[in-house]
Amino acid sequence: MHRRNFVKFCAMGLASAGLGPAAVASAASGDLPKFGGNYRGFRRRIGSWFYVYAGEWQQIQLVEATWLPSSPEVTQFTVLFRGTTSFELEEGTYTMETDQGESIEIFIQPAGDSGTSRYYRAPFAKLRSTTS
Repeated sequence: MHRRNFVKFCAMGLASAGLGPAAVASAASGDLPKFGGNYRGFRRRIGSWFYVYAGEWQQIQLVEATWLPSSPEVTQFTVLFRGTTSFELEEGTYTMETDQGESIEIFIQPAGDSGTSRYYRAPFAKLRSTTS
């Protein structure tokens, strides 16, 4: 079996197992770096594509990560995604995969429509670890 056919065969098997498109691509490449879901992780991925499951897999692009006023106990930031107008996500928690195949649960809210794109905001408030 040629490598191309082998990769297609494996991708079809992973897809039929219910894995998202990013996981299929990553399984073929063997590349699974750590994401972390933190501010720095999102900043590094601006411009990257994420896959969100809302009945079927949809692709949205990370376009912004904004640091918000924080306290010694809490880190706050938001991220902004852009999707097409061919689908609309309601406010809620979604399973998302990075273009590297990493999975994260994210609460998103609709954040506007430009006529050609829909925008979604994900707010984050994370407790900082404290040592006594």
